Amino acid sequence: MKKTLPLLGAGLALFFFSNGRFVVPVAAWLAPVFLIRFFREARPAFSFAAGALLFPAAAGVMLYGIIPPALGSLFFGLAAYYGLLWLLPYAADRLIAPAVRGFAATLVFPAASVVSEYANALALGDWGSVAFSQPGLLPLQQVLSLAGIGGATFVITWFGAVVNWIWENGAEWRRVRRGTATFAAVLSAVLFYGGARLTLFPPKAPTVRVAGFTELRGDDPEDVFWDRMFERTRACSAAGARIVVWPEAAVDVGPDRKDALLARARDEARAARIYLLAAFYVKGPEPPADRGLNASAFIDPEGRVLWEYVKAHPVPGSTDRPGDGRIPVAATPYGRIGSAICYDFDFPALIRQAGRKRVDIMLDPSWDWRALDPLHTEMAAARAVENGFSLFRQTAEGLSAAFDYQGRVLAAMDHFRTGDRMLIADVPVRGTRTLYAAFGDWLAWLSAAALIILALAVRRQPGVPEGP
Repeated sequence: MKKTLPLLGAGLALFFFSNGRFVVPVAAWLAPVFLIRFFREARPAFSFAAGALLFPAAAGVMLYGIIPPALGSLFFGLAAYYGLLWLLPYAADRLIAPAVRGFAATLVFPAASVVSEYANALALGDWGSVAFSQPGLLPLQQVLSLAGIGGATFVITWFGAVVNWIWENGAEWRRVRRGTATFAAVLSAVLFYGGARLTLFPPKAPTVRVAGFTELRGDDPEDVFWDRMFERTRACSAAGARIVVWPEAAVDVGPDRKDALLARARDEARAARIYLLAAFYVKGPEPPADRGLNASAFIDPEGRVLWEYVKAHPVPGSTDRPGDGRIPVAATPYGRIGSAICYDFDFPALIRQAGRKRVDIMLDPSWDWRALDPLHTEMAAARAVENGFSLFRQTAEGLSAAFDYQGRVLAAMDHFRTGDRMLIADVPVRGTRTLYAAFGDWLAWLSAAALIILALAVRRQPGVPEGP
């Protein structure tokens, strides 16, 4: 135990900075080096018990504020869920990898990481993915256009497994040179692809000016607040915007006032000759008063409502009524425009519809809180790279930003650092096609198949430590 506790301590110290609110990018690469070593060298009963206790506790600290503590028991339930989710790849590695012959053992941990993150993305969205630990590393992020966030996760987590394989082989060059060269070649290919994509194939299309703003109601009467909303909308138009985006649930209305709001929005869009994405919240009926609709309407310069969209994925704990999960698309002079709302962008399978429908610009009205700034916006940017569209995200109480389809920041506005709270960006009017949009999460399915094959065909390799 004395031998393994330092490994656990070093691994947990790095693990705290590998995900959640306070990410240090290099920690995501290094934490698995020590944690894999701990799980392999410690007794299984002790290591699994320690993991089942410490990982949820660590998740509670790492996600504090991201998961609001006001949720009470749901906070503790979600912390436990994410802690155990992060533990699963280590458990799979401990149970399978020591019995796999040669360099193939290094595939267990990254494959298990990809599979667990994919299952999580289907259930609760892609929160907790290690892929989001590298927001500034654009060459690595380009692999998302091929394999989604699973591509980045695989590369990052494979590093720790390879270092452990070298460690177990005593760093004897004769025994590890081929495996080390294989990993180095794959990592180099991923980074070369990313660099070449950024350098040789940047967006070259004309741009359209898109603007958004945040205006909080406060204590103003409804009519006074509506006046301010449309004054800000006209200000965006005066700044040259041809598309204007409100943040999520910018206006609360009762069911009897929704038509009046949309009528005024149609008049404003027609008068300013703009496309307007008006996001609003329709209060639920009585009873129950909380079964509301989180929605948006896209209005063209003729004043026509091209679509109404209802948020498909209400956040955990919400009782809002979900929409049908169909991404709306409108053909405009500024490309094919689509939209979803905030938490919807945490579900890769949902947003992949936009890639399949060849959307050029996605509009994302959102509402965050301080603990999500800037993480949630950086997560949404991954959808742009995956699916080949530019993204304009107007966020109340968070980071608003526009990204091109390679993840470059075109403009940004932080709700907590500016008084104007207006975002203006010139956005390319044409997107691009991606392998991920066409074939989806193929890497997750390949990883699942690899795990099954490795688990069924294990052959014990002499010299691999199994723990005392």
